[in-house]
Amino acid sequence: MKTSRKLLTAALVMIGLTTISAATVVEVDGINYEIDADNQTAIVKHGNYTGDINIKRHITYHSKDIVVTRIEQDAFRNSSITSLTIEDSVTLSNLPDNCQQLQHIQLPRTQKSLSGECNCPLLTEIEIPEGIEVIGNGTFRKATGLESIYLPSTVQSVGIIGSDKMETIEVSPDNPYITVVNDWVMNNDHTILYGGLYKNLTQGQLIIPEGVEEVKCSFQNITVQQLSLPTSLKKMPYFSQCNINTVVRWPESFPVIDNKYFSGYLKGLIVPASVTAIKEYAFGKGTLTLDELIIEDSDEPLTAGCLFSDFSDVGMYTINWLKGLYLGRDFNFQPEHTEVDGGSIIWHITSDNVLGDQNPKVFKIGKYIDFNENGYIKNPMYYTALDTLGINHPVPPTWHPFISNNNVFITTTLLVPRGSLQRYQNDEWWGQFWEILEVNCDAFPMGDVNHDCIIDVEDVNRVINMILKLDDSNSISDMNGDGIIDVEDVNAIINIILKL
Repeated sequence: MKTSRKLLTAALVMIGLTTISAATVVEVDGINYEIDADNQTAIVKHGNYTGDINIKRHITYHSKDIVVTRIEQDAFRNSSITSLTIEDSVTLSNLPDNCQQLQHIQLPRTQKSLSGECNCPLLTEIEIPEGIEVIGNGTFRKATGLESIYLPSTVQSVGIIGSDKMETIEVSPDNPYITVVNDWVMNNDHTILYGGLYKNLTQGQLIIPEGVEEVKCSFQNITVQQLSLPTSLKKMPYFSQCNINTVVRWPESFPVIDNKYFSGYLKGLIVPASVTAIKEYAFGKGTLTLDELIIEDSDEPLTAGCLFSDFSDVGMYTINWLKGLYLGRDFNFQPEHTEVDGGSIIWHITSDNVLGDQNPKVFKIGKYIDFNENGYIKNPMYYTALDTLGINHPVPPTWHPFISNNNVFITTTLLVPRGSLQRYQNDEWWGQFWEILEVNCDAFPMGDVNHDCIIDVEDVNRVINMILKLDDSNSISDMNGDGIIDVEDVNAIINIILKL
């Protein structure tokens, strides 16, 4: 019997200890805390708070001194607080969000970083205390009442901050880490771009200054009409789910396109002669819609693992809906992933063609396309929708099994270099094209809708037919880059003609 009593007593003690040590949510002076009795610490929890809120670093609970360590994320979301004061040593996990009445925040001097969009429209001023070192990307994005911000001497890194209403950003003259140049936050020698004001991304153009070698911030969900990348870059920035309505030139300082730097929409990408290789995952599986890929002329071949195929079964990647492909140099396809099929290593290509499931209007190649020994291809091109095929070499390529659909000979215009027309017309295979034209320019100028290297009334007529839906449109006819073929594009071409 005594043994049973001892066991019962021990069990009750254990239950009591468990109850004491478990985290308990209580209310102290109108604030909800999660109390850790073992460590005698507390965390501020979410509540329906109103008015002026003061978070102290010590509270008393059951006659014990409890240290308040932090405020949980979203603790003040959707509350009606008007001001928030936080004492030193209490860490704020995230700035208050969706606090429609909040007008003032006093941050602790022990806070090391800030983050959060802070959807608090009445917040017109906030003092960033000495001690803050990092301000994250997107901070104050929805704080539309904040028009300026002052960064103390301790801040070392800043992302893209503020809403489109924030006009100025200032840095303490005693700050040894960062400086501000045209609303961009950089290191003192201007080689690292940390971030800057969000308004830089809302004015239709994003121009990263020359001399910048590395961009620390990321660009997400932005729409720009102009994007310029400096040749000084040594580390490429990422453009995630962005809408880039312009043709971007890849920086010549990067000889290999080796990662998924763009996702969303990109009107065009120019690959300079300095690029030697494009990795097979460079354009992301299904994440990038690219209108035109322009690979500039070069005597050196370009190695490409994979550009346009859908290798969903083996983890390869694709470009969505390519409209124009210009290859101005020899192409050496060397896929990094191969698969054993029937005892032989092959390169699987969707629909057995080099462009995968793409349907471009324009396809321009260099001297020839060369596949490595592991390459396997049946029908390199099988498109009746192809509008223009350009060969950028005066001697007709000898790789004749280039097109397997004879309709292409009828529906497609073949463009050949200046002085080579007769060679192509006399060629047994290339001579089958019903229309072969000499190209008298290295690249089609804007407004040259029919790709004859001349901007004239024929281009105007073709754009009019596009507006009337009598002809298929192409990207080069969209003169003002608004994504619509209309009378404004007609007027733009007419103005070019009048200036010639």
